[in-house]
Amino acid sequence: WSGANRAGAVAGLTTGMLVTVMSITYFICGKYGIKLPAHEFISYYFQLWYFAMFGAPLAILVNIVVSKLTKPTPAEIKKFLAKEVHAH
Repeated sequence: WSGANRAGAVAGLTTGMLVTVMSITYFICGKYGIKLPAHEFISYYFQLWYFAMFGAPLAILVNIVVSKLTKPTPAEIKKFLAKEVHAH
């Protein structure tokens, strides 16, 4: 998305990483019979192989919201990205 900025990208990546870590943690704890808070709900909706269905849209939404609420990317950086990165 062309309106994304550094803060939005970091927030989106962090959100995706947290959803992934949470999913893996609940999966591993479930294998060993360890019950964490909201275990039934999390284990059902964030199953190890299905966490991306929730994590990816959430990360994108967080990226957009944080990018809208913070300072935009400077014009010279956008020009550089358009010319040197995306043109190839």
